[in-house]
Amino acid sequence: MKRFILLMLFISFGGIAIGCSKSGEELNYASLSKSEVEQFIEEKNIEPFAIEEAQDSTMVLYQSGIYYLSKNEDEIIVNKTVWGGNSKEKVQLGMTSTGSPHAYVIVQDKKLLNEAYKATVKFSDGNATTRQFGSNKGLLMFYDKTKNNITINNELELSIYDKEGKVIYENNL
Repeated sequence: MKRFILLMLFISFGGIAIGCSKSGEELNYASLSKSEVEQFIEEKNIEPFAIEEAQDSTMVLYQSGIYYLSKNEDEIIVNKTVWGGNSKEKVQLGMTSTGSPHAYVIVQDKKLLNEAYKATVKFSDGNATTRQFGSNKGLLMFYDKTKNNITINNELELSIYDKEGKVIYENNL
């Protein structure tokens, strides 16, 4: 009986040790290829405003939210943040303050979009990032693309400039 109990304890501890060693295996996440992103956009039937890669994931900003896409081997992992309805505001502004902190800017007003040349987001600690508007009406603006496990205050200032450098829109979050 004593041997049986010792054998069971040995087997249990061995199983725990093996389980713990396997739980330490790292998952290898990667960004999607351009063709994988295009296929995803087509399947979801969305119009992307911005597509950015950050910390082994691909982010797709669209009218109703942001898709966070990554893959582990052949499996595509999809997370998303959504917001409801179309905003009546000239500019939709929001941010994610954890992980790889970033702000999103979507210009809803056509006149403002035609005049907009670049946008600057200033985070609460003074860190700022500037991006030019391209042909899209949305931007993803990162606190620091090289970091992914940080948390910042959920506050920011947005300034949108025309080609002459004049501020044509400001907002705070």
